[in-house]
Amino acid sequence: MNKALEKTIDKILDDYMITLNDVKGKRRFTTILEPRWLCWHIYRMTKEYSLEDIGWTFQRDHTSIMNGLSQLKEKHPKQIKIYEEYYRAEKEKEKQLD
Repeated sequence: MNKALEKTIDKILDDYMITLNDVKGKRRFTTILEPRWLCWHIYRMTKEYSLEDIGWTFQRDHTSIMNGLSQLKEKHPKQIKIYEEYYRAEKEKEKQLD
């Protein structure tokens, strides 16, 4: 996992005050769904991970990932923008350090 991805996931988890175990768990509370979908979106954004890879990481089927991503785009477009910008900023910092 690249550092920008790691930092972005940590930022999402901190903002929603949950743990990675909550996101990877089976619970479907609304307080966990949005950050879970955001994590999936950021993984997908990196283009390093396929839907199957993300599903394997989060113990889900690739169709669950597809459904979650479509729900996220429909219900939380502002949140997507915020974390995409954060990821890009972290990626840029990473490039500058190299």
